[in-house]
Amino acid sequence: MIIPDFNLNDLKINDKVYLISFRDSKSKFQLINEILKIKDVSNGLLISNDLEMDYVFTLLKEFSNINLKMTNFQYSQKLIEEYLLYKNTMPECYNYLILDDCFYDRSWCKDKNIYNIFTNKYSSYLTILSSQYPLYMIKDFHMNIDCIIISRTNIQKDLQLIYSYFGSKVYNTYEEFENMANVIFSQYYKLVIYDGKIYKLKNEKNE
Repeated sequence: MIIPDFNLNDLKINDKVYLISFRDSKSKFQLINEILKIKDVSNGLLISNDLEMDYVFTLLKEFSNINLKMTNFQYSQKLIEEYLLYKNTMPECYNYLILDDCFYDRSWCKDKNIYNIFTNKYSSYLTILSSQYPLYMIKDFHMNIDCIIISRTNIQKDLQLIYSYFGSKVYNTYEEFENMANVIFSQYYKLVIYDGKIYKLKNEKNE
């Protein structure tokens, strides 16, 4: 079976994108910035608890036209409330939201503002969520994520959770999903699930 390449141009401006198993800050933010460039969105909020924040600031300097409000702490409900307030009253000022490695337990699922973000399919802004390991999600969340991009992982329990949330919509069994994932990862590609189909996305090593 031939696995097609994924074209980031196919993402919609209001998609919810989930990056999983990105443990290298550079490759993660390179991909995020590429998505922002392609979708031509230039103002938004980045909430990040990346342990390499000084390095992240250096990476983002070349994107000086992107208006970022940044924090190196775990997200807060107040910060999300402010973002949604600005988004609703000044839509031209905020057109994306990035939630980067800032959730650690299940409490984030109880934030009504986060809930509204993930369940509002008609929102007019791009949302990008990233985590080093797949997060626990209630059904209303993972059913409303449009695009999943998975960097290489050999942790079985992570891949099983990813399958239960996303891969089961494409493959009937976990074994089928695991075999396909291993083929993609062995060729140094990222695995993409979008619109009910499996794709591969180039890594730096095979570009």
